[in-house]
Amino acid sequence: MSFFSKFSLRNRIFLLVGSLLIGSILIIWLGVFPHYEKLVIQERMTIISEQQQYAVENADRQLSYWAGTVRYLTETLASRPEAFESTLKNEIALNPDIIKVRVLALNTNEELEAQNTNYPRLNFSLPSLEWYKLKAIDGLDIAYVPKSDSLPAIFTLKQQIEIDDTPFSLNCFFDASAFQEGVSNIPIGKGLFVRMLSPGRNLFETEPTLQFPDLKNIGQVTSIKAVVHGGRKWQVLIAPFSQAPFDLLLAVPESLIAQPAKQLLFFSSMFAIGIAVLMIGVGWAASHQVTKPVMKLAAAVEPMSQLDFSQPIKKPELPELISLYEVIEAMRGSLDRYKKLNVEKLIVEEWKNRFLMTYTPDMIAIGDENGKFTFKNKRFSELLQELQLPETLTKNDFFSIPSMEINREVHQEEEIKSFHLKMRQVEFSVAPAETIYHFALQDVALFSEQKESKGFLMILHDLTNERDLERIKLETLGIIVHELRSPLMGIIGFSDLMLSQEYEHDTRKQYLEAIYKSGSKLSDLVDRFLNVLRMESGQMDILTSPVQLIPIVESLVLSLDAQAQKKSVKFVCTYESEIPEILASEELMREALQNLMTNAIKYGGKNRTVEITLKREDNFVIFSITDYGYGIPPEAQDKLFTKFYRVENEKTKNEKGTGLGLAYVKEIVTRHHGKITLESRPEIGCCFTITLPVGNMASEK
Repeated sequence: MSFFSKFSLRNRIFLLVGSLLIGSILIIWLGVFPHYEKLVIQERMTIISEQQQYAVENADRQLSYWAGTVRYLTETLASRPEAFESTLKNEIALNPDIIKVRVLALNTNEELEAQNTNYPRLNFSLPSLEWYKLKAIDGLDIAYVPKSDSLPAIFTLKQQIEIDDTPFSLNCFFDASAFQEGVSNIPIGKGLFVRMLSPGRNLFETEPTLQFPDLKNIGQVTSIKAVVHGGRKWQVLIAPFSQAPFDLLLAVPESLIAQPAKQLLFFSSMFAIGIAVLMIGVGWAASHQVTKPVMKLAAAVEPMSQLDFSQPIKKPELPELISLYEVIEAMRGSLDRYKKLNVEKLIVEEWKNRFLMTYTPDMIAIGDENGKFTFKNKRFSELLQELQLPETLTKNDFFSIPSMEINREVHQEEEIKSFHLKMRQVEFSVAPAETIYHFALQDVALFSEQKESKGFLMILHDLTNERDLERIKLETLGIIVHELRSPLMGIIGFSDLMLSQEYEHDTRKQYLEAIYKSGSKLSDLVDRFLNVLRMESGQMDILTSPVQLIPIVESLVLSLDAQAQKKSVKFVCTYESEIPEILASEELMREALQNLMTNAIKYGGKNRTVEITLKREDNFVIFSITDYGYGIPPEAQDKLFTKFYRVENEKTKNEKGTGLGLAYVKEIVTRHHGKITLESRPEIGCCFTITLPVGNMASEK
């Protein structure tokens, strides 16, 4: 049961509105506000920096103007001493910032003073001054006198000159009140801290009690630093003067800079609360309008829970419920029709499907949403027994078989109406013991739209025989290639020798005979392979005639004598007195019997007797050959006459063969309307028996 299912529709709406309210406030507080606050701080710091730079530029222009005034007076004093006093009075009249001008003869301490009449008599008992070099004009020094009870803030500039080898010093005192006001009053609000720095000390600051840490400008442009002082965060801007070696430091609390962002946060929160109150009211009204038609629809559907599908459902008034009403009404109609169907017919159909699945050659299993098998057909249960697996295993247990090896796997997904299908095609092998089984698996898993498992279907197809046949074909192909290579190498080798040089007649004849034998062997091998293919496809025409088998057996015993003597094998032939003729191809009969007799020599030890018997039983001639050799394992006897199949064990692994011999023999016997059987026991080895109809019976067939 989900969390929301515990609440009514009205409470769900309230919960949703509350969640949206809290979410929106959290988004504003945690997401929007920090980013907006950062942008506001950056933007306002840019504005403050521009205002600071503007103040510094105005101050620089003032200093530059004062420096020009001092420069002009010194030049006038040096070039036209007689006009200096009138020039000085004019400058004082034109420049109201000049408080006083003093010219001092350094040798005699004689001095000349002129004071602006706009200022009352001031006490110029100045403390020792710290002089700084102006950047713009060489030889011009500047000093700052802070404001006191008897004096305003003063900038004094001095320059030394020589007149007729007499050194003079010209000091000009300027009122710095307007200057200081211009660099101190930045229009950004209360709480601003301003300090004017010189290389040696602070010239002045707006809050002497603040004790703000000394910070220096880096480079020739405005520097901005963030510092923490007095438990508050400050943004500090330091801008250099271009005319004098001074820096203007502004320190602004972040709370003052970010004030618009905080105001936005407050108004946004109030707006969100107002919207939430409005949404709650609208949600309550909407839930009331929805709940009433839903309750009516639920009451109309109630009879269906009692399997009463005959009562039509009344159409709801709410348009949003029309689709739901149509679906439910369609379901009611369908269920009403299904209820009237013959239940026994459905049961018979169900059991018919189960019967067909039970006895199909493939292995089929059906499972539930928990991975447990609810149905297993006969072949699937037999597979579990062969693999020594319990009947109670689950799907996960099946894919966790220790000996399972997945060779190929393909995944596919598909949406069908309201279901989601996951299909998996797997080729795998398992080896519970010495036998390896190969299977192709189709695993179809069914899921709902919410990805919940609804069950699965598994279909397994046995590929063991196909894989074994493919393996046998590959091995046989290798053997055939090897068999073809030997005569080909003989032909190529002897041909190369004859082409490379001249040989005597006897040597050439010997080489040509070797080439001929290799070619004949190659031709026989190709013919054998093609004959098997022709016989299997029915494309080989067999010319028959009356054939007596005894002469064929006798001639084969003589032709195989040399091969038999190498392994000390002796043929013992037993014939009944009267063996009738059969209607057959003598050439094919010879090949079939030769193959069996050759195998009897190859697949056995030394010092053995191979027994051959020919007899008649009713209208059949029976040929049997017992080799007292290695024998054939029981599990291999059913596959022995399969094309390309070879028995693999320690005793026969060194014997060469194509796996076509016995398949060829069986095809020959079958085409002559006969049959071949095998009996293999340790005491007799292998006993092959061929049963063929006599001449008149064969012609009738």
